[in-house]
Amino acid sequence: MNTASPTECLEQTVAYFQPQFSVITGDLFGAEALARWNHKKLGILGPFHFLPMMHSVALRRALWERMLSQTLDMLTHQQHHNLCIGVNVSADVASSDSWAESVAHQVSERNIKASTLAIEVTEDGGDGCDAGLAESVNTLRQLGFDCAIDDFGTGFSSLQRLAVIPFSTLKIDKGFVWRARSSSVDRKILNNTVALAHDLGLSVTAEGVETEEDFQRVAKLGCEVAQGYYFAKPMPADQFIAYSQNQIQYQHQKDFVLRA
Repeated sequence: MNTASPTECLEQTVAYFQPQFSVITGDLFGAEALARWNHKKLGILGPFHFLPMMHSVALRRALWERMLSQTLDMLTHQQHHNLCIGVNVSADVASSDSWAESVAHQVSERNIKASTLAIEVTEDGGDGCDAGLAESVNTLRQLGFDCAIDDFGTGFSSLQRLAVIPFSTLKIDKGFVWRARSSSVDRKILNNTVALAHDLGLSVTAEGVETEEDFQRVAKLGCEVAQGYYFAKPMPADQFIAYSQNQIQYQHQKDFVLRA
């Protein structure tokens, strides 16, 4: 039975990185940083084991800061590869007055290019914060950051939020990708969601791509980026560094052959 406090959980939270690939070129695009609990006795646990413990804005802010720090560590290692890494933040944390300035300051301090960090906004605790969130996202967009609405279609305010906040990317929740395999209704929702995003000038990332069929479907729809077990599972930082180096070496070899 787990009796850890939220503070203990935060101290044991680590970032795992799930690779993302360009649908058009097949090249490694970057990754999403995913929070995992490195439990002393139970090992690596997923978000359902600890996110319910993050029941206050202060705790969610502390989780964000920890994840941002580990993501920036990774970007420092990967600067010469020009990969983009996304990190999740709850809507209520991202809507604070000084939040955007803090993000920009930390990125600037490490000499990291803004374009290599993607902010993925989730709906946690986000009721009634769209005005502040819109201001924060607009500030980051002007500074060159990519800002995504995450898990689109799973929250009641997704369409409203899409209408009032200047996101640059829409991330389709994995459930729609999975259900599109067998449901004509979900295929229509997936098709129309991608069309809506493109009509609004947003790029689209498809989550939960696990099969060749999934990949072909999102490719046909024109999704720019895809992630899921079809490519790779989330992995700890050291493994992602090695994985990305191998992928980039392969890409260079492929480009050399094409030029020859």
